[in-house]
Amino acid sequence: MANIFTQLPIPLVLICLILALCYSFILYGKNKLKNKLLIYLLFLFLFFSIFIISFFLLEPYINSLIVKKEKPIIILCLDQSESIKEKNNINDINDKFFNLKNELNKKFDVKTISLGTNTQPFDSIHFNYKSTNYEAFFKYIEDKYFNKNISSVILLSDGISNYGLEPLYCNYSFSAPLYCIALGDTTLYKDSRILNIYHNDIAFLGNYFPVEVSFLTDFCKGEELIFSVLKNDEIIHKENFKITEDNSLFKTKLNIKSDSIGLNKYNLNLNVLPNEKNISNNSKDFFVEVLDNKKQILLLYDKVHPDIYAICQSLKLSNSYEITSKSLADFDGDFTKYSLLISFHLNIDSPIPTWSIIGVDSKNINSSLINFEKSISFSEISAYYEDFSYFKLDQKWDEWISNLPPLNVPNGSLDILSDHQILFYKLNKKNLNNKPIFLFSQSEKNRKGFLFGEGLWRWRMHEYFINESYELFDNLILNTIQFLSLNEDKRNFRIKIPKVIYENQKFTLNAEFYNSNFQLVNDPDAEITLINQNKEIFKYIFSKNNNSYFLKINSLPKGVYTYSSEITYNDSVYFFSGKFEVLNLDVEQNNTKADHQLLFTLAKRNNGDLFYLNQIDLLLNKINNSENKIYSYSFNKITELLNKKWLFFLLLLFLSLEWFFRKRNGII
Repeated sequence: MANIFTQLPIPLVLICLILALCYSFILYGKNKLKNKLLIYLLFLFLFFSIFIISFFLLEPYINSLIVKKEKPIIILCLDQSESIKEKNNINDINDKFFNLKNELNKKFDVKTISLGTNTQPFDSIHFNYKSTNYEAFFKYIEDKYFNKNISSVILLSDGISNYGLEPLYCNYSFSAPLYCIALGDTTLYKDSRILNIYHNDIAFLGNYFPVEVSFLTDFCKGEELIFSVLKNDEIIHKENFKITEDNSLFKTKLNIKSDSIGLNKYNLNLNVLPNEKNISNNSKDFFVEVLDNKKQILLLYDKVHPDIYAICQSLKLSNSYEITSKSLADFDGDFTKYSLLISFHLNIDSPIPTWSIIGVDSKNINSSLINFEKSISFSEISAYYEDFSYFKLDQKWDEWISNLPPLNVPNGSLDILSDHQILFYKLNKKNLNNKPIFLFSQSEKNRKGFLFGEGLWRWRMHEYFINESYELFDNLILNTIQFLSLNEDKRNFRIKIPKVIYENQKFTLNAEFYNSNFQLVNDPDAEITLINQNKEIFKYIFSKNNNSYFLKINSLPKGVYTYSSEITYNDSVYFFSGKFEVLNLDVEQNNTKADHQLLFTLAKRNNGDLFYLNQIDLLLNKINNSENKIYSYSFNKITELLNKKWLFFLLLLFLSLEWFFRKRNGII
C-alpha cells in the first residue's frame, strides 16, 4: 500500500495539469493535419511529458507501508577454545554442529557465533581461542539481539571458564530458554599445575622482592613434587614437597634478589610426574622490571630527636636509598644532588620533594600547599587509617594502628590549599574527626608530605615489644619515602606499553610529546617500528587524541620485541626505544576437566536443559514442539518519486515518440 505526496501544496498539481493541457493545446489544438488520430497521439505524448516534468518540480514522494515477517531466531554458539580439542572428537563435533544448524534452518533464522576469548560470528571451526570468556558471550547476545524474536539460545561447550566474570554471575536478560550441549570429559587424571603467582611489578636493584606461588595436585598421592624457579635457564630456587593426599593445595613464599636492571623474566616449574597427561600447566612465566634507582635522601634537623634515629634505621634496610643526616647549621643550601628532603621540625620551602615532620618545637608553616599557625600547646593524640589510595600499607595496619601509642601533636589552625589525601586522621578521646595527622599533596612540580606530630620512635619500640619485629613500622617509612621520591619521566617524548602482553590479544600503546615549555602537544606525526626475534618488522602510525597519541594493536605473535619511535619537531629529533615480550596465553591448559555441572546450572536457571552430543535429536524435538511465533511488523518507507527510474524512461519514451511522429509528418 502506497500513497503519493508532495513537499508543496496539493492544489499545485492542478496547475501542473492545466499547464500541460494549455501547452499541448497551443501546439496541436488548431493543427489542420488530416490524420486526427496522429494529432491526438501527439497531443497525449506532449501532455504527459509536460505534466511529468512540472510534477517533478513539486518534489513528490511515495509513502509505502511495508509489512515484514520475521522468523524466530535461534542463537547457536560453539565453544572454540583450545580445551575443546583436548578431549573431544573434533570431526564428530564438526559434523553434528552443522547438521544441527541445517535442521534448525528449516524453521528458524539461525545465527552462529563462537565462544572464546571474545564472541563473534564465524564460518569455520578452528578451536584456537586461548581463553573462554562467558561474560563476553552473554554481553554479545544482549547487545546484538535485544528486543529480537529469540526462540532459544543453544550453547555447545565444556563448561570451562577462565576469563572474565564467573558465568553464574553473568546477566541473561532473555525469556528465551538457554539449552546447553555438554562437550569434553569430566574424568580426573593425575595432574599438577601452577595456580596463581603474586609478585611486584617493579623492584629496585639489589633489593629482594617477595613472590607467593600456589599450586594444586590431583591424584598424585605418594609422589614427590619439585618446585623450581629459573632465570636465564639457571635454577635460583628449589623446593621439594611430599604429596600425602589425592588432592592437595600447596603455597610457598620466597624472596628473589633483583640483580639485573631491566625487564627480568622468571620461570616457575613443576616436575613432570609419572603418567601425568597434561604437562603444559606445569610451567609459568612472570616478569619484574628492575630499576637502578638508588636515591640520595637528605634529613635536616635543628635538634637531635629519637624519631630521626627510627626513620634512619628503616631506610638503612633498603639498598635503594642513601641517607645523609645534617643539622641545618651544617647545610650549604645545595639541594641539587638529593631526591628527597626530610625536614624535621623545620620550615623549609625546598625545590625537591619534601617530607615535613612538624613537632612540638616547630614554627609556623606558610606555603602554597598548607598554612599552619601553631599554638604553644600540644596534645597526645592517637591515629586512625582509612580510604587512602596514593600507596598501600600492609593490611595489618588496619587493626595495628589502634594499638599504637599516641603522638605528641602540636595544636593550631590548619588550612590545606592543594589537592591532597590524608593517610592518618586524629582520634581524640575515642571521637573520630576529619583532622589530619599525616597527609600528602601532589603538584605539577613535586610531592609533599606533612606529619603533624612526633613520637614515631614509640611506634617502632611498641611493635618490637609486641612482635619482636619492626616490619610494620618499616613498611610505613619505606612506602612514604618511595611515594615522595618517585621520579617522574621528564623526557619530552615517551611511550607507555602494558607490563604484560599476551599473544592474540588486543592492547593499546599510549604516547606523549612535550614541547620546550613542557606543554603536551601532538602536532607532529608519530610512527613506531617493532622487530621480533625472527627479524620480522611491524610498522604502525599513532592516532591522535586530544593532545596525545594512541595506537591499538589487535594482536602480536609470541616473542621478544624491540621497538623504536621518533618525532621531528622544530628541526629537533626526539627518540624513544625499548623492549617488551609477548607471552603465550595458556590458561586453557591449566584445567582441561569439563564442568558439566556449570552447564546444567546455567540451563536450568534460564528455563532450559542440558543435553549431550548424542542427544541432539531430543533437543530438536523439544525446540520444534515448543511455541515459536512468527513476528510480523510494519513500517513506513518514504521514497522520492524522482528516484524511480521507470518514470525517467517513460518520460523519455513520450518525448521521443512525440518528436519522431512530428518530424516524420513534417509538423513544425
